[in-house]
Amino acid sequence: MAEKSGSTKKSQQNNPDSKWNRRKFLQTGLLSSLALSLPLQAPAQIFGKKIVKPPRLKAGDTVGLINPAGATFHPDDVTQTEEILTALGLKSKRGKFILDRYGYLAGTDEHRAADINEFYADKSVNALLSIRGGWGCNRILPLLDYDTIKRNPKIIMGYSDITSLLVAIYAKTGVI
Repeated sequence: MAEKSGSTKKSQQNNPDSKWNRRKFLQTGLLSSLALSLPLQAPAQIFGKKIVKPPRLKAGDTVGLINPAGATFHPDDVTQTEEILTALGLKSKRGKFILDRYGYLAGTDEHRAADINEFYADKSVNALLSIRGGWGCNRILPLLDYDTIKRNPKIIMGYSDITSLLVAIYAKTGVI
């Protein structure tokens, strides 16, 4: 015999084997909340570093232009970036090797690392901006002066492969 539709609904609500019941819903919600909070806590726990935030940029600050990975094939890309920074009220300073090419890379590993190290040591530079992404940052990580970076925290911006540079700097210095 067929059950009445009302009794079927009630039996599903009280059935511990049904797909969703109140207990499973609450457990899932609690686990989801914990999972979402982990990324916020993980960096400090993984690396054991206190987060160091560099000073914010303000009008008149200088941004050092770097290419720690792929080469800039069109020098106009650098010029356009300088124009945008000027329109934002910022100054720019080119790295010595920003237009170098070594195969598909923006110069040798030593030259790419030197631009970063020099800008971190330069008190007149407030931030670093990578013109291009691409592969190559991993090769320069051992050549960076992490002590200087830690003593002179600065904003560093970029995309793509620049992420490995950002993570290495955070892991070694706590600077984000």
